[in-house]
Amino acid sequence: MAARRPSRVVIEPIAPVVDCGQFAAKAALGEPVVVRADVFAEGHDAINVGLRWRTVNAAGKRGKWCEERMFPEGNDRWCAPFLPVELGRVEYEVFGWSDRPSTWQHGLLKKVEAEVDVTVELLEGKRIVERLIERANGTRPKPKDDIAKLEALAEHLAEGSTESLEDPSWGRVFWQYADREPTATSGALPVDIDPERGRFSAWYEFFPRSPVHPNAEPTNLRDAIDRLDYVADRAEIGVHGEMVGDAPRAADVVGRGLDGVVAPFAVHEPDRVDRRQVEHVEPEVGDVVEAVDRVAQVGGLGVWVDR
Repeated sequence: MAARRPSRVVIEPIAPVVDCGQFAAKAALGEPVVVRADVFAEGHDAINVGLRWRTVNAAGKRGKWCEERMFPEGNDRWCAPFLPVELGRVEYEVFGWSDRPSTWQHGLLKKVEAEVDVTVELLEGKRIVERLIERANGTRPKPKDDIAKLEALAEHLAEGSTESLEDPSWGRVFWQYADREPTATSGALPVDIDPERGRFSAWYEFFPRSPVHPNAEPTNLRDAIDRLDYVADRAEIGVHGEMVGDAPRAADVVGRGLDGVVAPFAVHEPDRVDRRQVEHVEPEVGDVVEAVDRVAQVGGLGVWVDR
């Protein structure tokens, strides 16, 4: 026997997602990530749907969930955006539940419109509103306006009045304070947040030999540094080294690590460039000081550094 009662809500296709969440979807910093999902339930009960997301740092530590209400777009499709606030990975999930307060509200108003006796529905509503008030009182900081609104509704129901239930703002109140158990969830899905330029798929490989020397002489790191302003306006990648087989191409290698591969100067953190990270710089290209200086200037211009 199941340890908990399963939800009657079904969450099906979700976007954005890549290979069912095996790989992270992509988004750009500063623009909303729009999440859509098909969510429905068996029977005629109303449902409610939410979106929550959190950051995941490089060490795998997860932040606190943030929640957003999702809205129906028609034909069981629900939608809501969230706005990433920093680069890196976030994960999101869609969750849904059978919405007892909304089901009761819709049924009661239909019977009132049909001039059917609603004595039983008013008694049921009293218990539902009492539970909503209890949950609202347990929220911190305490939502005084919502509590007052719910208490006023309880008084109206006790008097047999249902007019206040026609207020469309009840949808938000029910979403916020209704009992969500049992809840169906999609599971966490990853999204990688890239810089704004990343959404254009712009890629510019800039090697030490990339600049053209005015005297047609072989260029070096110092010539490359002088051209960084030009590259910064066009490039996402600023520094690149390359190996051919087991041997470096002297014209293109900036630095070589102790393990025989191109040394990573910096990725996202140009202020941490260290001369100890570079074992060797080809003399024709420049020296270690120039290599480190180049990477630091690249970072200062907002150009990413490849490794």
